Amino acid sequence: MAGARSLVKANHTNVGSLILMALVFGSCVANGEYLSDRRGLVAVAGNPTVFDITKLGAVGNGATNSFKAFLNAWLQVCASPVPATLLVPKGEFLTGPVIFAGPCKSKVTIEVQGTITATPSGYATPEWFLFEHVDNVLLTGPGTFHGKGEAVWKADGCGKKVDCNLPPTAFHMFLVKTTNVNIHNINIIAPAESPNTDGIHLSNAVNVNIVQSTIGTGDDCISVGRGSTNVTVEHVTCGPGHGLSVGSLGKYPHEEDVSGIHFKSCTMKGTDNGLRIKSWGGSSPSKAVDIKFEDITMESVKNPIIIDQNYGSRGGDSKVAISDVLFKNVRGTTITKDEVQIMCSKSVPCTGVSVIDVNLIFVGDKGGHPSASGGLIGALCTNANESLKELRLEVIEIAGVLVVLNRIESLMLQGIDWSGLHCNEDCYLAHERLAIIDPISGDQSLYNGDKTIVITVNGEIYNHKALRETESLKSHKYHTECEVLAHLVSTISCFRR
Repeated sequence: MAGARSLVKANHTNVGSLILMALVFGSCVANGEYLSDRRGLVAVAGNPTVFDITKLGAVGNGATNSFKAFLNAWLQVCASPVPATLLVPKGEFLTGPVIFAGPCKSKVTIEVQGTITATPSGYATPEWFLFEHVDNVLLTGPGTFHGKGEAVWKADGCGKKVDCNLPPTAFHMFLVKTTNVNIHNINIIAPAESPNTDGIHLSNAVNVNIVQSTIGTGDDCISVGRGSTNVTVEHVTCGPGHGLSVGSLGKYPHEEDVSGIHFKSCTMKGTDNGLRIKSWGGSSPSKAVDIKFEDITMESVKNPIIIDQNYGSRGGDSKVAISDVLFKNVRGTTITKDEVQIMCSKSVPCTGVSVIDVNLIFVGDKGGHPSASGGLIGALCTNANESLKELRLEVIEIAGVLVVLNRIESLMLQGIDWSGLHCNEDCYLAHERLAIIDPISGDQSLYNGDKTIVITVNGEIYNHKALRETESLKSHKYHTECEVLAHLVSTISCFRR
């Protein structure tokens, strides 16, 4: 599907084998005409619950505008006292904007066997197919919704024009104020250069499952926005596109919280970003809690793991409080050296972020590629040093060097009360400990005097007093025995840069 904005707002909706549109609030107006009369039911012979649009004037030649047939069929299906089906048979059916408004008297099925194609003009609002105030809707079939976005992208869309009736070219599917939506086995297609063409965007969506689907777009494959809770995305292939995202959050005042978002067993192919949480600076206070990315496969992905609380161009600190985030079992290849970017807010630093079992092999140009942050570095950590609960990165290539970093075993059962993280262009060092071990000044990671050496250790150095008196070390002042080791390493030639 090329550039059809979609909203799906329907309780217990099951979308299968096609690409679609949007559900919000509106009136039953299409192409300037108001269809208020509910005509007598015109059903397929022998099956009074199936209403074929070709029996109501639709012509499947790809040239005749069939929007009246779509709306008349909907009026009859929606008025049926028993479950009914709106049938789009094989053929190519041209139509402008269509609004399917409820409430309906019984369960409704829309079965699409053919291709529905967007007209080149006639759009007063940015929706093509709109479902509103409907429950118990099933959209199914092997058919296609073709938004005809190519010409609009080439013309740079509507731009800032106030009066613009070009086809909508933003989100393919937009779920807003929806509950209990199931989407499976859909295929969304748009080129990488198509602007703002999110595959599926959620806003105030509750209890949503998106599974077994393939999405290729010019923006986020899936973006979970404000007020969305209990969302599961599983076995989805993403690419091209900007990845799987929570956000952007905080763009508008007084946004609702986001929670319970779970991406699992997904595949990323050649995406500009991988797994991302993003919020705007200068936002109103809100929360993003309990977000999980697990069992993810990546193929030549840029910027694989990102928390970006400096998103957008507004400036100021983001006040979206991000907590309880898990990135686990991420495998594959990357073409940039920013494997993990954690850029949190100064006002509300991230808490409870876990990065576990990440195995990404760098396969890009050894000279490096620009990252989302503009740098050529292995990792970014801002306002997150005390938020990472666990960090286990395995066999990662950073700056042309293979680095193996295993997780420091957690001391949670013993009552851990301190953790530390060091990250730069070379590697991560993470440490967890009990303060009773070094009750005065034992914070780790530890540095030598000029911070050219950083070290984290777990254990005791029994001969630290003797080492302090050696010629190369006695000029320094040490707070703990572990600091002696950091200074000692700096004197050994094979460790020098």
